[in-house]
Amino acid sequence: MSKRELTELLALIDEWVEQLEDWELEGKCRQSGHDFMSFMQERGVRIKDLEAIIVAVTGYRPKDLCTIDDAAMLRSAIANYEYSTTVTRETEADVSDRARHALNVTKQIWGS
Repeated sequence: MSKRELTELLALIDEWVEQLEDWELEGKCRQSGHDFMSFMQERGVRIKDLEAIIVAVTGYRPKDLCTIDDAAMLRSAIANYEYSTTVTRETEADVSDRARHALNVTKQIWGS
């Protein structure tokens, strides 16, 4: 996938997240978080490391993050979960250490 195609895919994620209704955010955050954690575990990333990144950025554990009453933070979390998964998937083809790559992508996406 080219850089332009990846950028377009991330823009589609942005569009989808912005179109979510406020009442949908908790459920979508929970689902995106679950999918993200499963995806990263398949690559050998420790959940403890992922939680540390999310707590450092948001102040909340992933399980608690989805229950807060802050639509902007929930939208950001959903987008970050989806971006991390997408970028990792699309850039890991030539990587020898998938766990390290996935963790580095997550750190970059979440700003940690």
